[in-house]
Amino acid sequence: MDTSDDARVAGIRLYTLDHRGGSHDWPWRLNKRGAGKSQTWETTLQDKRGIDRVGVEAAAFDDAGYRRLCGSASVKNPTF
Repeated sequence: MDTSDDARVAGIRLYTLDHRGGSHDWPWRLNKRGAGKSQTWETTLQDKRGIDRVGVEAAAFDDAGYRRLCGSASVKNPTF
């Protein structure tokens, strides 16, 4: 949810790690609906190297790109 009326756009993306530590940053999903509004997405991740771990990054974007970035630690894929 975009919680601030600041002309920035809230974004979220997933990142994955394979068993050798290689990473893949998935496309940003942007909530352009404005402050106080939320948005949901469904996605499927597939990587021929396998997905050992997955994490989340969030950012606030303006015209110059993202201004703030935060993320989570990755979690282990229980089926890998």
